[in-house]
Amino acid sequence: MSITNINAGQAVVQIIGNDSKLKKVLNDAGAGIQGFAQKWTAIGARLQAAGQMMFAPFQEAIRVFADFDDQMRRVAAVSGASGKAFADLTAQAKALGASTAFTASQVAAGMSSLGMMGFSPKEISGAMESVMNLSRATSTELAEAASIAANQLRQSENNSRYCLGEINLSK
Repeated sequence: MSITNINAGQAVVQIIGNDSKLKKVLNDAGAGIQGFAQKWTAIGARLQAAGQMMFAPFQEAIRVFADFDDQMRRVAAVSGASGKAFADLTAQAKALGASTAFTASQVAAGMSSLGMMGFSPKEISGAMESVMNLSRATSTELAEAASIAANQLRQSENNSRYCLGEINLSK
């Protein structure tokens, strides 16, 4: 038997009796609540892992789209393409990305390289097939092949039509 005093301001309450049953009930309740919290923490961790796995494919798709979008913005900036010309280059990059071994982002990087060398949107569009052939033939990245072709073209002061004939290795 224990005597417990609780001081609540001016009031003093004295409990006289056997409080061991009360202590056991409170300890059992505390252990039950702790077990409940641990189970829900584990469930939360599993749900978080499942959510991350379900979101992973979307995350990759968003990354690929963002990379392509960044590359095409670079193409617009370096080539001066806007409106219909930009829409045409974007459509061409998507089409070549879907129908060749290159991704649309790689095609856009090649277009960007040509634009940095002063190619107009029309010249970029006309050069892409041959630049892709050069890339495959030399086992270089598409952007690097575009830089090589553009440098060669600009050094020899020829137009892109002549460059296309020089680097078209598929004929």
